[in-house]
Amino acid sequence: MTRRSVIKSIALLFLSIIAWQWKWLLSKIQGLLPNASSTSSVAMPTTPESLPSFQAKQLLYQFKVKGQAPAQSLIELRNKNDILFSNTIKLSKEKKADYPHVAYSKEQDVSIVTIALSPEYDSYPDLKVEAKGIAIHDQRVVRQTELKMLENTHPIEGYTPKISYQPGEKVEFKVHTQQKEFNLVISRFGLEEKVLYQKTGIKGATQNYPAYAYREGCNWQTSFEFTIPEDWESGMYAAKVWDESKREFYITWIVRPKPMKDKVTAETKKKRIAMLSATNTWQAYNPWGGASLYTYKRNPRFQRYLPDQIGPRFAQYVTTQRPNPEGRPVPMLGQEPTHLASGERYVFAWFEREKIPFDLYSDMDFHQNPHLLDSYGTLCIQTHNEYWTKEMYDQLEKFVDRGGNLIYLCGNGVYWKMVINNDLMEVRKDNEMHMLNGEMGGTWRSVKRPESRLLGVRYTTPGITTFAPYRVLNPEHWIFEGTGVKKGDLMGKEGPRGPASGHETDKRDGYSPKNVILLAKGLNPDEDPLQKSDGSLPVETEKGMEVGKGGGEIIYYDHAKGGGVYSVGSTTYGTSMWVDPVLSRMLRNVLKRFTGL
Repeated sequence: MTRRSVIKSIALLFLSIIAWQWKWLLSKIQGLLPNASSTSSVAMPTTPESLPSFQAKQLLYQFKVKGQAPAQSLIELRNKNDILFSNTIKLSKEKKADYPHVAYSKEQDVSIVTIALSPEYDSYPDLKVEAKGIAIHDQRVVRQTELKMLENTHPIEGYTPKISYQPGEKVEFKVHTQQKEFNLVISRFGLEEKVLYQKTGIKGATQNYPAYAYREGCNWQTSFEFTIPEDWESGMYAAKVWDESKREFYITWIVRPKPMKDKVTAETKKKRIAMLSATNTWQAYNPWGGASLYTYKRNPRFQRYLPDQIGPRFAQYVTTQRPNPEGRPVPMLGQEPTHLASGERYVFAWFEREKIPFDLYSDMDFHQNPHLLDSYGTLCIQTHNEYWTKEMYDQLEKFVDRGGNLIYLCGNGVYWKMVINNDLMEVRKDNEMHMLNGEMGGTWRSVKRPESRLLGVRYTTPGITTFAPYRVLNPEHWIFEGTGVKKGDLMGKEGPRGPASGHETDKRDGYSPKNVILLAKGLNPDEDPLQKSDGSLPVETEKGMEVGKGGGEIIYYDHAKGGGVYSVGSTTYGTSMWVDPVLSRMLRNVLKRFTGL
């Protein structure tokens, strides 16, 4: 190093020390002055003892203004550089404010304004609340820990503490009704709706719930207990409950098989199929209690669940301990089956119609039991299995790596990363850190584990909520054996939910295995709902959109470790397969190759 370089380095170090000292001195001086800036903010405390305990806490942002408060203020909630909320809030000069979530009071010559915020904002460790255009005298954020109990005026509804049971286990039904008695019938939903148990005249009771029940849970009393008979086979079951009001509600759960006592032979293992029911996705879409992973108090029917407050677009947390209207195994009267439980039933019915045995498991089973697939040769993921924990992803990866076969009759699967702690589910759609375990959240591809490495395809938004048939591209492949199709033929033209490539669709990308074979392509439009008028997309959606566009892709590849992967890239494939002979024969060919059945 030259003498000149040494002098330059010493000078830079000296200047850095001076700058740091000046910044420190300036902060001390500012701390002695009253807060009189035109834009004031308060940051949420982020010490370990102040981080959320995951009990919902109503947040109150309170600030004081000398003299009379202004008529309005621009309130912003920021997390780092992201604006979570920005709106001009009217402040009243009366005791009541124009907005129910704003309170106003006076103490001598000081105006006090209190704004209620959703507990969901407590999960942002870098959250700052700013009131613009106001010379604030003092400000703070208060957490209210006592939750108000809300009177339940709903029709009959209920839930079970667990989503999955095995024969011999006791099921507790927690039912709310405004009638003195209710009735219950338990059925298995597969190829037929088979009634297995009935009970009438069960004592009813009104069961109230706390504010923020969507994440707090109901904590209801048990209304009725039932022990699952030892001879009940694995599948999707539901108890329909109803009362004198003639209203009904379905409480759905999975019966999983008992673990095998003896070690299975290689021949038996090859024939065994494990089926996964997308129960995490059922809960993600469940708005009961005022919020879901998709909405927050937006539907007027669910506004009664939550206090008046400034809330986010969707929740970060949901609980399993609440009724779930999205889990009903039959569509509402006059409606089509959904992408949730009532859509899954068509896949189960197809397997039973074709006399192909399978064992059904919930997502929670897959999450809790890392050895669940040890005695199975094939795993089937179906319909809309979108929310996956690390435990689930790890098990899927290990299963494929040890030669397991994968059938993906699904769209938008293995997409969001979920963390589960007891009954609480957390998803960070803002790509922030999970508060339940400290890991980064977001999609699996955003945490460097793209699902297309395993599935061969991944979900993209072009084509969303559109429905179209598939066009055959590779009719010589063995999967098309016996179908009689030619290149360019269309298949999956109809189904109970519409054509086979629909609702949400998956396509290949740069992470798909190099030996992926494209068998068929959906004819969905290529437009993206996020597309701008000039045809461009937001920067964050540009990457990877150039391949695939709107149509779902049916692919196959042989995995390097010995198994095969068959993916269809659509949430409506399963319902269309029920009525389409070509799609049906294709899956039969895959199952014959994988299992010998």
